Amino acid sequence: MKVAFWSNRRGTGGSTVHLACISVWYAMAFPMRQAVIFENHKSQGGLESILCKSQVKESQYYRSGGLGSLLRRVGDREEPTLLELEWMAERFFGERLMYFPIGADLGPEQLNYHLGGKLRSFLGTLEKKVPMVWMDLQATAPTNRSILSAADRVIISLPQNRVAWDSMIRNHREIHRKAFYLIGNYEEDSEFTAERIGREYGIREDRLATVPHSVYLMVRVKGSDDPVSDELLSQ
Repeated sequence: MKVAFWSNRRGTGGSTVHLACISVWYAMAFPMRQAVIFENHKSQGGLESILCKSQVKESQYYRSGGLGSLLRRVGDREEPTLLELEWMAERFFGERLMYFPIGADLGPEQLNYHLGGKLRSFLGTLEKKVPMVWMDLQATAPTNRSILSAADRVIISLPQNRVAWDSMIRNHREIHRKAFYLIGNYEEDSEFTAERIGREYGIREDRLATVPHSVYLMVRVKGSDDPVSDELLSQ
């Protein structure tokens, strides 16, 4: 299954954080399944900073692995084995969670060109090897439309803000049928409640959930040292 995580509100929806948390939960809840994570954009506060807690570095997977290496293999019509996928990825929980960092050798234009041109074969290769593919999308990345169309499910993260919801529902009706909505940084005392959002925008209760405000989570995402979380991810 291909699941895209997206928000049309850059920096406020919490989409990347939600993907990181849900993917870790998935690895813990389903120990016999594997999942792949990648993103269609470069960002200083992206998945790498959350999962790996590192800056861009000259390590083995940046020189000869990661997303760039995988895209080149697919472009050369090579289909990597599961073992090769594991080698090219940053791995957590053994090999259950595989993250493909973009790396320093793949600039934004190259990423858009290679990912956009090879998306169908790239996703097909991943689906043959693992049951779950998680995709983190930037708010306005050039490859968004193709990825959203190819995704089986779309997890949309939005703040508790009427303008954001109006824009999403009005401009992106085509993905509504396969969308699940997350309200990030949720405040119970707000007048714009989950119940009101569901009622006003016609979203079923089983398609709408909240992510409460969490000081601990925000501190963790901003990069403070947390040996407990680091130990958890390395299991």
